[in-house]
Order: sequence, then C-alpha cells, then structure tokens
Amino acid sequence: MGSYINIGVVGNEDTIIENILNFIDLIPNFKFYSVCHPGEGA
Repeated sequence: MGSYINIGVVGNEDTIIENILNFIDLIPNFKFYSVCHPGEGA
C-alpha cells in the first residue's frame, strides 16, 4: 500500500496518477468492485 500512502506526499501530478494506477493494479478485486458497484469502487 506504499503507492497509496505516497499519493498525498508527492507533488508531481503525473506521479500521483501513476501511484493511483499502481494502487488499483495491486488490488485485483478493486476493478471488479468498480464494475459491480459503479461510483463506489472508484
């Protein structure tokens, strides 16, 4: 969960986006949850 924690610390927007994408990739069920519950998983 390091990437998630670093989101609020890093000032570079591109890096923040990458951290968010990396965090989502670390949780396989996250995308699945987003599909089953639109607006809640994202």
